[in-house]
Amino acid sequence: MNGNSISGVLNFLLKDQSGVSQIIVNIGGMALFITILLFGLMMAKYVMTYHELKNIGETVMRDAMKVNNGLTPSVQMYIRDELVRKGFDSSRLSITGTPSPQSFGTEMSGQISYVYQFPVFQATASLFPDIQIQNQTMSTRVHVYSLGIIR
Repeated sequence: MNGNSISGVLNFLLKDQSGVSQIIVNIGGMALFITILLFGLMMAKYVMTYHELKNIGETVMRDAMKVNNGLTPSVQMYIRDELVRKGFDSSRLSITGTPSPQSFGTEMSGQISYVYQFPVFQATASLFPDIQIQNQTMSTRVHVYSLGIIR
């Protein structure tokens, strides 16, 4: 085998004299397994993040809007602080809703939105600047009726 020629190296690797092709197949299989595992873990993280966002919206935001007759700045700050404590980036959070005060029985709505960035895609964006990577916006909405509690 000529060590300086690429065709000689390829010829040596493809002859299966010492199980080299099996090693190449195993490496390819491991690379495929790692890729599938990585995407599975990314999707699991996405689902867990959405679950946390939905949980805060359906409990804290709903109850606070009922009691406070709408969304107050203090409730917005509390929700933002809770989400930041759970690992959310506050610059990508948006908390909106029917402002307080509202009268008894008024239908109110609120929404928490978060711009989720997949970490692997963001890391590869610096390598391939021409490829546009879209961030995923996740949100949860709540609809409640004012209890009319006077504070």
